[in-house]
Amino acid sequence: MEQTFPAEAIRRVVISDVSDNLSVEGWSQQAIKVACGETISQLVPEGETLLISGCDDSLKLWVPYEVSIVAHRIQGDVEMNNVLHVEVAAVDGDIAVKDLNGDLRVDHCASDITLTNIKGNVSLDSVGGDLVAKRMDILQIPGPIGGDAVLSDVRSLRVGPVGGDLALRDVQECIAANVGGDLVSDGNIATLQAGSIDGDCTLKHAGNAQIQLSVVNGDFTIDGGSEVKINYIAGDATFSGGAQCVIALFNVDGDFTVVGASSVQVGNVSSDCTLRDIQGDVTLGAIGSDVTIMGVVGDVQLAGVGGDATLEGIGGRVQIASVGGDLSLKAAFATDEETHVVVGGDAMIQLPESPNLTISASVGGEISGRSIPASRRGSVVNLVYGEGLAKLTLQVGGDLQIRSNEGPRNSSTSSSAWGWESFEQDMAQFSMEMGRLGEELGRTIENALRGTAPVGQDISHKVEEQLRRAHLFTQKQEQKAAKLARQASKQAGKVHVRINDREWRMDDDRIQRMIDQASRAAAEGVYGALDAVEQALRNLHIPLPPKYGRPSTPPTPPTPPSPAEQERMQPPVPPVPPAEQERMQPPVPPVPPSLAEQTPGEKKEAANIEQEREAILRMIAEGRITPEEGDMLLEALADKEHDK
Repeated sequence: MEQTFPAEAIRRVVISDVSDNLSVEGWSQQAIKVACGETISQLVPEGETLLISGCDDSLKLWVPYEVSIVAHRIQGDVEMNNVLHVEVAAVDGDIAVKDLNGDLRVDHCASDITLTNIKGNVSLDSVGGDLVAKRMDILQIPGPIGGDAVLSDVRSLRVGPVGGDLALRDVQECIAANVGGDLVSDGNIATLQAGSIDGDCTLKHAGNAQIQLSVVNGDFTIDGGSEVKINYIAGDATFSGGAQCVIALFNVDGDFTVVGASSVQVGNVSSDCTLRDIQGDVTLGAIGSDVTIMGVVGDVQLAGVGGDATLEGIGGRVQIASVGGDLSLKAAFATDEETHVVVGGDAMIQLPESPNLTISASVGGEISGRSIPASRRGSVVNLVYGEGLAKLTLQVGGDLQIRSNEGPRNSSTSSSAWGWESFEQDMAQFSMEMGRLGEELGRTIENALRGTAPVGQDISHKVEEQLRRAHLFTQKQEQKAAKLARQASKQAGKVHVRINDREWRMDDDRIQRMIDQASRAAAEGVYGALDAVEQALRNLHIPLPPKYGRPSTPPTPPTPPSPAEQERMQPPVPPVPPAEQERMQPPVPPVPPSLAEQTPGEKKEAANIEQEREAILRMIAEGRITPEEGDMLLEALADKEHDK
């Protein structure tokens, strides 16, 4: 049948119970045309509404553009074009809506939905098959989508679970529950929030997008972005082109690569980690394999590395807890910076052009570098460059290489009985502790990403805790190394000292003898002798023997012998070369306390240094120490005065 009648008073058409397809087309005529192959059970106008019900065949309508359509219980496909508003429910076939001037609502569709150019709001309760939608303002889909979803040119999207892939193009805002396949976005997306993504997530031309995801079970790739927060990535994570991007991740099971970002905070990376061109700070927890960090303007905090670590072009502070493999470090070393690193393999340290650094290292292998004294395996080395204001403490299981344009201003090396087998066991226990801390850090980031804690602050606190424990570990290892070194020195300890291109070779017996002679000289009236030797050895970073210590109260001065006894007991003074005699000065008497209190601090310090020099010269003259030993002590004191 086919029927046409005037439609001036009709504003809505309600259609129900169609056994086949339904087609509604808007036109410019003020008339409604109905076409159906079979008889229509009900075709009744009621005021502004036309009721159509009970059609056993396909139904086609032509209505004015300003008419709204309501259709439900349609067993075939539904197609609607160029009408005002549309409400559809209980459709067994596909739905296609195009060029709608108003809103669209679909309560249930068992198959596919295709939407094009919808000017009003769109609400889809659920989609049994695929969804294709483009050119609309607001699209809301609280229920599930059984198949794939391809959406383009949508300002705001709210979508529930997607069974297949979710493809976005020029979607400004997307909030999705879960995606069963891949999520791909191409275009300047502003906001993306999603729960779990079972496949890969690829974001192209992300611009200034803000991304927050719970789980990505595949790979994650983004080009651009301003802020990215992700709890867990099962595959690889790759960031590029986002120079202003702030990255905060909980856990990455694959490789983690960043080329260009504002800052990076990551709890754990199971495989390799590569970071380049970071404008701010980098905070990393546990890295399972190798890490490469090149070009960081800010600070770098790195809790633990299972493999090798390469850091170059670090402008700020560097804090590294442990490296299981080899370490290659090139940094600025700020003057107030203090870094402690435990390295299981070899270590290469590249110093800046004008270093201002003190390096203290216990090394299981060989030590090499410009103007660094040769050493045997298992040595302790202390190197001072410039004023030595920055501090770098190393525990190195393999070789240590220092690369620099200039040699150290002073240095000392000594053999050590360091137990490297025990060191490996300690490293294993330490790695387990760092792993537990890494898990805690991961949970902290996860809670932060869920909105229960501030991300940056809590991550930094957890990494600082890892670094603090690593610092304590290195301190214990240093104390252990020093203790074992002192034990070894009783057998065959050697100390190699270098100051301003001058070298001295001492053994621990000679050092102990110098201390004993200084103590005896101080007791016999050589004022400042003990302080002078102590200070010189400290300047050379030579640890004082633990058995040595000054008594809490000054010893009772010996009773002066009679002139006859004094002449008989006094040992002969060895002859002193004329050059040394010219340098000799009369002993400086002790400064009375009243005068010391009145002397300004700086002048008193200068006076103490001069007294120490005079004490050493007198010990040389009296034969208590050799000229070679005295020369080394004087150079060490001069180096202290240079630091002032």
